[in-house]
Amino acid sequence: MGIKIISKEQLEQTKIKATGNASRMLDFLGKCLGSPEYSNHQFSTEYAYEMYAIFTHAIEEYGKRLYLDSLTPNSDGMYEVDERIFYNHKSKFELALEDLPENIKTVHHASFDSEVFGLEFDTDDTLPDWDKRLNVMNVDIDDNGDPTDIDFHVDMDELRKCVWNFRNYL
Repeated sequence: MGIKIISKEQLEQTKIKATGNASRMLDFLGKCLGSPEYSNHQFSTEYAYEMYAIFTHAIEEYGKRLYLDSLTPNSDGMYEVDERIFYNHKSKFELALEDLPENIKTVHHASFDSEVFGLEFDTDDTLPDWDKRLNVMNVDIDDNGDPTDIDFHVDMDELRKCVWNFRNYL
């Protein structure tokens, strides 16, 4: 991996495509979930994890847009795209999380305080996380040789709020 040199036109087209991808994913989720005021409770909660995965992918595309926004032209008026960043999902994901407001980040609020209760209780909020997205989309084998399970929670109402807020933020 190295550096790709692109023109201003190519940069702008790529920004438009990345933003469009994020927007379409959020629009799809909005159609599935409804808005905070007009929730779509007809949509089954069994798809909460898949919707979470799409939501996190929209965040990653937004991070791609942020990375492209950070580029400045070189002396030839061209833009140098570092492929190590552009093709690294986690780096773009983290870039987006640094930029996004808090009202877009929590898709499940923990029921208990981790200082008071042990691991058998739900003690951690669920935030967008690239590895959790992969956990939804891919089955792995754990250290004991067993297939992995999804080990986090998604609240449809909180996800709905996050999607709604992100759509308005984008």
